[in-house]
Amino acid sequence: MRHAVFTVMLPEWSPEEAVVKLAEAGYDGVEWRVTQPSAANPADVPPAVRYWGANRCTIDVASLPAQADEIRQMTEAAGLKMPALGTYVGCEDLEAVRRLMEAASIMGAPMMRVGVPRYDGSEDYNSVFTRAVDLYGKVEDAARESGVKATVEVHMNTMTPSPALAERLVRNYDPHHVGVILDAGNMVYEGFETYSLAVELLGPYLAHVHVKNAAWAAVGEEEGRAVWKCDASPMWQGIADYSALLKALGRSGYDGWLSFEDFSETMPTEQKVVRNLEYIRRLEAAVL
Repeated sequence: MRHAVFTVMLPEWSPEEAVVKLAEAGYDGVEWRVTQPSAANPADVPPAVRYWGANRCTIDVASLPAQADEIRQMTEAAGLKMPALGTYVGCEDLEAVRRLMEAASIMGAPMMRVGVPRYDGSEDYNSVFTRAVDLYGKVEDAARESGVKATVEVHMNTMTPSPALAERLVRNYDPHHVGVILDAGNMVYEGFETYSLAVELLGPYLAHVHVKNAAWAAVGEEEGRAVWKCDASPMWQGIADYSALLKALGRSGYDGWLSFEDFSETMPTEQKVVRNLEYIRRLEAAVL
């Protein structure tokens, strides 16, 4: 398997700094965060907010596809590949999906994340699902035309918080054009399924793997019962069992990318980048 970093976890670094530092650390690729950048300085916001609220390592969505070739050249000059684009575009915005797929094609990224509707209980899930099937069918058409696969992420607070619910959606489409991002860290928050079951169920739809960890802790008491909160944790301290996940991936024949998305706050970004890669390589050597 090959290793990348999703630049959402690098809020203090510029894209130019990121490609150099990731290559020096031994990574094979970079998954660019693509959205509207914030004008805030990472030093001026709470640490846990800066990943999304003050992230310098972001490709401005408005700059694409015009600057796609420039970004490709910068990435390739560092010796890195682009396994995917981490976009924040939703399946309802077909015009943006098509424009970013054009950019991904120019950049040499074979896939990009396309969001599904959120689920918060305010609308019946079956209604959300029916709408999403229709919307993502149009995304599949765009993926077929562009040659860039659309990926659905297993993510809490969306209609696909588990591998089974992601598979229920994507089974409607051709796995050559629509796939799933498996994220064991997100499954700590919501949607846990045994890793072997998840990998086997996704089958040909397993396109990409995000890597992070999280853990639950009791943070107080309310009406006589404990109040629990889930938060990011270092790779080796969270609930997600990456030895078990790697074994399941190995048995399935998965030889794609592991892309780090670590939001923990126990060490500086530069140290996290180095230690995460060392850790996953030790696990791979032990179980694969």
